Amino acid sequence: MSSRSFTLIEMLIALALIASLVWVLMPATNRIMTSTTAAADRSHRLAQIALLSDVLDRALLTAVAQDAEGKNGTRGDAESFRVTTCGVSFMPSKPGQPDDLQSIEVAFSGDAITMRQDGGSQERLIDGIESCRFEYYSGGSWSESFDGGAGLPQAVAVSVWLGAALLETDEESDPLGYDFEEESERDPDWRRVFAVFDPGAQGEQADGGTL
Repeated sequence: MSSRSFTLIEMLIALALIASLVWVLMPATNRIMTSTTAAADRSHRLAQIALLSDVLDRALLTAVAQDAEGKNGTRGDAESFRVTTCGVSFMPSKPGQPDDLQSIEVAFSGDAITMRQDGGSQERLIDGIESCRFEYYSGGSWSESFDGGAGLPQAVAVSVWLGAALLETDEESDPLGYDFEEESERDPDWRRVFAVFDPGAQGEQADGGTL
């Protein structure tokens, strides 16, 4: 057999080895690409969650019991939450409206969590949401609705389901001991309880009243 025949056989063997290597590495490559995409999506969700948390944290830190029209400043249900805050608005106020009062509404709509300020247009905060639930604590028990008739709630809980378990839950983030597993088939992908500062309630407690 000539050396040319040996060269052809060697080439065929080399091609077969390369094809086998590619066949073996393709699943691993796909897994790496999928993992990279998932990591990028997780990072994006974390940034959106951080923005939602910051918005609610700032709003509830300066929440007031009444809005500029004398109506209840804080009210909501399981899918939306409106709070009136005292601070510097990013939007021009309406004629006759105090410059230091503005309303912020956060709501679950379709597959997104949106935010609206002072009746303006809705801005999407988090996309790709499976479900979101707001709950309110006014002493004694949690409720999925709050009308603001008794002033401010003591705390507001927000649970978010992303459709995939991308975030780890933190059991210590719920200082009031609410059992979030009661009404859901699985734990939320993210949850947080926001305490509400109410100077009026603190004053009543100092005078001998009860919360």
